[in-house]
Amino acid sequence: MNLKSLWILVLACVATTLSAQKKPLDQSAYDGWKSIVSPKVSENGDWICYAITPQRGDALLEFYNAGTKQTTRIERGGSPAWFNNDTWATFKIAVPFAKVRQAKIDKVKADKMPKDTFAVMNLAEMKVVKLPGAKELKTSAKGALYAYTYEVTPVKDTTVKDSAAKGNKTPGKYDRLVVVDVRTGDSTVVDSVKNFTVAENGRSVLYTREADSLKAVYVYTVDPKRGVLQRELWSSKLGAVSPSLVLDRSGEQGAFLVTADTVKHALYDLYYFSTTDLKPRQVADAQIIGLPGGYAVSRFGNLSFNHEGNRLQFGIAPKPKEVPKDTLPADEKFSLDVWSYRDTMLMPTQLVNKKKIEEASYPAVYFPKENRAVALGDKDLPSVSFAENGDAPYAIGTTRLPYSLYTEPEIQMFDPSDSYLIELKTGKRTLLRKKGYGGMYLSPSAKYAAYYNLPDSSWYSIDTKTLKHTRLTADIPYPLYNVDDDHPGTPPLYGMYGWTKGDEMMLIPDQFDLWLVDPSGKKASRNLTKIGRETNTQFKFVNQSRTEGKSAVDMTRPMMFLSFNRGNKENGYYTLRPGQAIQKLVEGPYIYAIAGFARKGDRLIYTRENFNEFRDLWTSNERFGDSLKLTNANPQQADYKWGSVELFKWTDFNGNECEGLLHFPEDYDPSKPYPTIVYFYEVQTFLKYRYNTPSPSRSIINPVYCTSNDYIVFIPDIKYRDGFPAKSCYDVVVSGTMALIDRGIADKNRIGLQGQSWGGYQTAHLVTQTDLYACSAPGAAVTNMISAYGGIRYESGFSRASQYETGQSRIGATPWQRRDLYIENSPVFFADRVKTPQLLRHDDNDGAVPWTQSIEYYIALRRLGKPVWLLNYNGEPHNLASRAASMDWDKRMYQFFDHYLKGAPMPRWMKEGISVTEKGIDQKYELVTE
Repeated sequence: MNLKSLWILVLACVATTLSAQKKPLDQSAYDGWKSIVSPKVSENGDWICYAITPQRGDALLEFYNAGTKQTTRIERGGSPAWFNNDTWATFKIAVPFAKVRQAKIDKVKADKMPKDTFAVMNLAEMKVVKLPGAKELKTSAKGALYAYTYEVTPVKDTTVKDSAAKGNKTPGKYDRLVVVDVRTGDSTVVDSVKNFTVAENGRSVLYTREADSLKAVYVYTVDPKRGVLQRELWSSKLGAVSPSLVLDRSGEQGAFLVTADTVKHALYDLYYFSTTDLKPRQVADAQIIGLPGGYAVSRFGNLSFNHEGNRLQFGIAPKPKEVPKDTLPADEKFSLDVWSYRDTMLMPTQLVNKKKIEEASYPAVYFPKENRAVALGDKDLPSVSFAENGDAPYAIGTTRLPYSLYTEPEIQMFDPSDSYLIELKTGKRTLLRKKGYGGMYLSPSAKYAAYYNLPDSSWYSIDTKTLKHTRLTADIPYPLYNVDDDHPGTPPLYGMYGWTKGDEMMLIPDQFDLWLVDPSGKKASRNLTKIGRETNTQFKFVNQSRTEGKSAVDMTRPMMFLSFNRGNKENGYYTLRPGQAIQKLVEGPYIYAIAGFARKGDRLIYTRENFNEFRDLWTSNERFGDSLKLTNANPQQADYKWGSVELFKWTDFNGNECEGLLHFPEDYDPSKPYPTIVYFYEVQTFLKYRYNTPSPSRSIINPVYCTSNDYIVFIPDIKYRDGFPAKSCYDVVVSGTMALIDRGIADKNRIGLQGQSWGGYQTAHLVTQTDLYACSAPGAAVTNMISAYGGIRYESGFSRASQYETGQSRIGATPWQRRDLYIENSPVFFADRVKTPQLLRHDDNDGAVPWTQSIEYYIALRRLGKPVWLLNYNGEPHNLASRAASMDWDKRMYQFFDHYLKGAPMPRWMKEGISVTEKGIDQKYELVTE
């Protein structure tokens, strides 16, 4: 043996020894595994903050000074934000986790539970000021004010004798508002405050008060000449004040909604004021141009100023109808829903959205200088979208109502609609497009509207002055729709990334590259990135607008692009400087993600991750130079066996080249086959470099938990054929599994299946077509496409029909058009063929897939005497929401796989079941040894 061979042998032995010293992941590891939460960088790049948060336990908030490279740590800190031009910060200090948990055990009432503490900090001095008892804290991003409220409980006057105190009630609890100016340290206190808001520049605070039955609106403003002023703007002993309060960015204008009515459906009045004269004026209905008959100001509408502050947007709605007085006893009432074929919205959708429907409003705009308001939308034109920040002279109005009576809008991937150009100053509507499919996009200055035309697969522009339609992208030789989409019907677009300054150009992507398109149609389209197709790299534009409130792209500055290589799945960032070719900044076997950049400085914060590297936070300049790792959130990972991931390629039964992800244990021995779990959900190879955080499962297996426990995990990509989703899955998954067996990777007798939702359906169906798998665990699966087609998505109220006609289930027809396909693709009709033990999971509050789908399958399998278990977590949704339920499912799912794939003893819950009298008392996790 030569020296080189000896060293290789020694290194191999050392690696094996180190691996043997590591422990496999188990549930005890989950609680302490941390995440990076709320990363932020200040405008000038001097400060970076972030919270390091465990799954259960106390967080750590850190402030990093990029100049001094010093870090300040706040125990249990979180929810950070900057204010006063990023020279101060706010955050919360949480109650210790153990204290909160004990209070829950002690069944402390919600209003008595220990509360988090707000705090502010001067970044120059790193001095923390805690605000004990603060209920709400608001700051001014550009100004020096912060304001907060806390509850005050009046103390009874014990010096007054009881006889004298009769009739003098002790005042109830109220909220006190404190406004603080950090420049001077001065504070102003106001009692009995209900709601408040702070202007972005810190000049003004608008607030409402309720005391002694008096409702009032006040403004606190700092005037450069007059100093601090406080003025009452409105008051009444009757009625109410809406919580909708708004100030413009400068703090020089504001608006509020009030009513003096006491009826349930009171009409509200809109008031506008300026801090110049502090004299509010009412925006009366008579002043609103184009206000439809029977409409009034809505208290539910969006109340906001545009970026320039010369317009105030508010809402209008039909005046509410008074409900007749209830004069019937309970036993003479009934409740009825009428489902009509003439409904433009399904009754279940109406029921889910009842509050939204009742509070629906339509945009109107008020011009303070002219003291004039204009109605823009109404029930016939319900959707109105503004150009960026509402500063442009036009808006786009859209309606689908003419086409929604006899159709299910959600069945269409592109809904037909009529689009109108709305002139904001007059409310004039001009039809732009009749029965168009897809959206209409207004340029930032509203010189153009743009849309995609399905018949010729091209983008068009509309000149808003001449109304001329111009075809723009006929000279782009590649499709602008998603060529990889395999759903029936029209594929979705790659989209539009926006506009350049002055509305000069549009940014439109194809599959790989980004094109600069002239909306006037005079200049030829130009490929900006150029190298995407030849390098098999997809580029996505990253907007780094430097102008506050403006997203238009400045072509005189470097542009940034996120890259993804479709071949090796590597990820990175590129830059394109004016007059130069695109250049790589960083790229490699990671997933990179920018978490923020300094708008007025040369600094980025970003994360990078791969299967073995946690997504810690890094900082660098905008060229990814001088990169510095800021966090090391999970050093304990070194104590655990982990694994690796590779691309796996094979040929399916139809001769097609396929690929998937193959995850190996850390100490993988290629000389022996391993127990294997196959998981799938459409296409997953783009996630090759994703870090899988050890955590309880909400629905699916965790690849790293499996590799740490000596499983192989196989995740194949599936391409579908219309009408044959089950066969498409079979051809890819089974051929891939057999390739693993043929190459000695998977043990042919110890292979399991697992999937959730769409993957759960295919998992349930596969075992009706093959006996290749030793066990299967489908979650939230559709098992009968005929009954599911006529079902409802209870979370949204939508019909499930679109799922099959044009959506994920990919049948491409109705049951009466292709009854055969609905049967062929439904597992329940082939339950008699199943020989594979199955663990079903479907929760009774599933809003996406009715849990009766798994009941149908369970009943059929049980009737046939097949080994099957069904887990129903009461009250849980499509994917488990509560950590307790996730921990339980995580444990039972892996016990199920360990039994059938590793020969571990069966747990008692599988052997004995859990009866209704044992529910919640005996979980029966113990393994049965015979």
